[in-house]
Amino acid sequence: MRFALVALALVGTAAAQMNCFQIVPHKKDALSPNDVANIVTRCTLAPGNDMCQEIPGDFFGCVGAAANGQGNFAHGHCIRLDDFNGSTPDGYEIVIRPARAAPLLGPDCLPASEICRVGPFPVPLGAAVRVSHCLTVAWAAPCRIPDCVTFYIGWNPLTPTVNPPVDSLWLLGTSFRQNAAVGADPNRKDPACDCSRTLAYCCTAGVVGATSHRTLWLGILVECPTLNMGGKDPTLPATHILNLGTRGGVSYGAGGMWMCCRQGPPRQEYGIHAQLVHAPHANGVGVMFLGVKQCPGLFIGFAAGRLCLTPPSLIQLCFMGLDANGCGNCAIVPPNAGVCFLGLGLDFQGATVGATGIHLSNEASVLFCRT
Repeated sequence: MRFALVALALVGTAAAQMNCFQIVPHKKDALSPNDVANIVTRCTLAPGNDMCQEIPGDFFGCVGAAANGQGNFAHGHCIRLDDFNGSTPDGYEIVIRPARAAPLLGPDCLPASEICRVGPFPVPLGAAVRVSHCLTVAWAAPCRIPDCVTFYIGWNPLTPTVNPPVDSLWLLGTSFRQNAAVGADPNRKDPACDCSRTLAYCCTAGVVGATSHRTLWLGILVECPTLNMGGKDPTLPATHILNLGTRGGVSYGAGGMWMCCRQGPPRQEYGIHAQLVHAPHANGVGVMFLGVKQCPGLFIGFAAGRLCLTPPSLIQLCFMGLDANGCGNCAIVPPNAGVCFLGLGLDFQGATVGATGIHLSNEASVLFCRT
């Protein structure tokens, strides 16, 4: 069922108390210009075509769970855009789409199948130069999203392009190697595993169009803490971009979904890391659990959100301090620890503790793959 939401571009208290759930293309620190140079994308240079980011149901559960456990909701969006001419008016819409019926891959692009479409949203005006925007926008009303099944977050640029690409709006993304056949990328952020897959699709004229080997800088604002897993490649040189700043060699996003491993020679097993974010619990505490995934999860009363691991399976892993932005990281398994079991999947969930009590994150899974 499709319904429209009246768009209110609010960047204030409402958005600040939410968390941005996305398949993160980076660690917690801001990207430098070199991270995203020339990595901009859109489906076509004509408006009316959605660029869609897959949220795989086999890797994520309980995304956007309400504090009272009743349903899953998107309350807004977070996005990073490049406007090639900041002085011209631009706008866009956000759309939530279901997946096509198996065995077909990609989003259901039919207009009648849309879960919700929100907008239009204006892009801030500026100088007649290329301008980057990091936007966090709360919606006038929440959109109920699917749980434990794959769905898609889409971006639709509305402004016709007069002089492409000089006068056009682009969505930022981060390249990752889908598999070894895609080829080497010295600045890759995510691994090349034999079981990884395409995560970005175009909806063009109601049908699935082009695909992209990128994770998009596009997410939804949710009430519960967000959890992303990360992989650490022990073979990366010290000069690699993932080893600069505070990243510590860890690749989140697609890098935390597919854990590349090879028994050798040479031996190469990714280390497993976790990143928890809950803005209302700034300077609080986070804790990680391993278990067996259950969907749609269980509301346990004393914690906000839903428990998406079966209670008998819970194993406590690590504690972490949350920084002033409510973000914490911990290492669960170091690289080359001897846990490389091809085809093995592991399910994780986190919780944060702060002034408003205990809040449960979404569930996030990893899969060991050959590299």
